[in-house]
Amino acid sequence: DLPNASEVSDSDISGAYEVIFFSDDTKTAADWSNIKNAVEPILSASIDNNSKITVGGTEGQITLNNDAHTFTLALDGEHFSGVFCEAELDGRTVMTISAVSDKNRTLWAVEN
Repeated sequence: DLPNASEVSDSDISGAYEVIFFSDDTKTAADWSNIKNAVEPILSASIDNNSKITVGGTEGQITLNNDAHTFTLALDGEHFSGVFCEAELDGRTVMTISAVSDKNRTLWAVEN
């Protein structure tokens, strides 16, 4: 466990988010300067009070782990492991997400 990590609940993570994925090209690149579209287009996402997530029209399920700040996510055939973290943005507290999939794709998100 992380010493300063706080538990989050389904209601803490519910809301609207902006999500970016790093493309599959980044996982095999020896030289990132050759990658033209490393970041996929920004998608809108939402998480409901039952931890169901919808990203760009695709539904998935978030499962909070026992420590209640890390999670797993099944989304469109990929399985992500990640962490929720609160951050300050423009004077307000927002939830952020950082995760990596079993296909070595990265997901980053920030609550709107």
